[in-house]
Amino acid sequence: MKKILSLFIALSLLFVSCSQSDGEEPSDTVKVRSYSADEREELLDDTKLAFPQSFYDPAALQLYFDKLNVIRAEYTSPGSVPDSAFAEFEAARDSLGVSYRGGYPVIVIDAPENLAKEYMKGSVSVIDDGKVMSADVEIKVRGNSTADAPKKPYNIKFDEKVSLFGIEEGKKWSLLANMFDKTLIRNKLALDFGHNVGLNYTSQSEFCEVWVNGRFMGNYLCCEPVSDGANRVGIDTDKFDFILEITPFGGWSFITGAGVPIYYDSPENPSPEQREYLDRLLEAAETAMQTGDPDEYGQYIDIESFVNLYILMELFKDVDGYWKSLYFYVEDGKLYAGPPWDFDLTCGNVSEVYEEENYFTYHNVRGRGDDSGDSTHGLRMDEGWWEILLDTDEFSDYVRERYNELQPLIINIYEDNELGQNQIDRIVTLNRESFDREYLSSDEGGAGWDIAECYSIYAGESKGSYEDNIEYLRDWLKRRNEWLLENIGK
Repeated sequence: MKKILSLFIALSLLFVSCSQSDGEEPSDTVKVRSYSADEREELLDDTKLAFPQSFYDPAALQLYFDKLNVIRAEYTSPGSVPDSAFAEFEAARDSLGVSYRGGYPVIVIDAPENLAKEYMKGSVSVIDDGKVMSADVEIKVRGNSTADAPKKPYNIKFDEKVSLFGIEEGKKWSLLANMFDKTLIRNKLALDFGHNVGLNYTSQSEFCEVWVNGRFMGNYLCCEPVSDGANRVGIDTDKFDFILEITPFGGWSFITGAGVPIYYDSPENPSPEQREYLDRLLEAAETAMQTGDPDEYGQYIDIESFVNLYILMELFKDVDGYWKSLYFYVEDGKLYAGPPWDFDLTCGNVSEVYEEENYFTYHNVRGRGDDSGDSTHGLRMDEGWWEILLDTDEFSDYVRERYNELQPLIINIYEDNELGQNQIDRIVTLNRESFDREYLSSDEGGAGWDIAECYSIYAGESKGSYEDNIEYLRDWLKRRNEWLLENIGK
């Protein structure tokens, strides 16, 4: 694996002002700067490259070292260096076409060109807070429809647990490309909301920028995948704990008595004893749900998690809703809803022209739903176990009470209130320079993706500029909340 050199910090931050003559200097005077021995040593340390030398254009790299050697020679003895030498060095450094982006987290991936949905060997370098960590990894393209996009999402496996960007340690990591979401923030908003409402094991996430085999790919969301582990879904799959996924479109492991299609996510191949245990648990849970008595079904399911996940899914209104990326887990003999996952095709970011019944219903068109043509209307999650539970007054009351209780948190997603700055503005402000680079051309230092182009047949059309897409999202969530206040739990 290529050795990664220490990350340089902008030279201008380290320059020490020298004393100047009292009078105005002639325009042809070459300025000089003096440095102490410690300052010279620190400055030289900070001129090292951010990425492997093989990453850069050979001619630009040679020019960089030529100019660096000019000023490096001056540091071998006390004295000063002409400003012109620094200017030439900085120009050579800039010509490499890579900068640290002012401290924004970066992941550099070196992977086979034929990388697909099976793990292959590669390496990554993670640059964060002025530090570089590099490692050999296994990496693959992840996702379904997103895997076919020109900006690929990835799953990465390290040999040992690591912490990325302050997130708790783990071996497995996901890089979500968010290419179908012009705002880039729907996944982050939903996962943060999941944390805030108390859904256990909701993935922690942080934005970063990603380079793959020398190409800048843009902004990604680095997050914990839905998997078992000490710092992930904290279950013991060697015993009788499980991660389960709803998969109505085929590939399920079994179908419950109530018609819920279940896929074994972890463990993937449970023992006969584990299967028998899960069958008995789910049968008892469904029988208890059908009584409508919370005291009965509360022995088998965690009611709070079922209420909270239902609210999250309805608020963001995932087009796939009940049908994809819907997880449950069994822990200590009880069934929990969650963790939440996959929110790029939510909040109205859904095709209005894709010829499928599900999409007509989403937008309330062609006689579906209330036929309003407004995607903020309609309920999506009254399926499977929730269909059984919502058929009772008690569970519906829980949902309405919890939804009203969460109003300050929900409103704070899209507008300022007593909780402070709204989450949309907070996230955009923190990441705006990187979000802008997503849509700048490569000549301008960007990834070159088109804000106007729709990269998926399933996604909604761009609403215009980045600001226009953000304001559409903000307005959609506000109107969705208003509709749900009148209709959720009914």
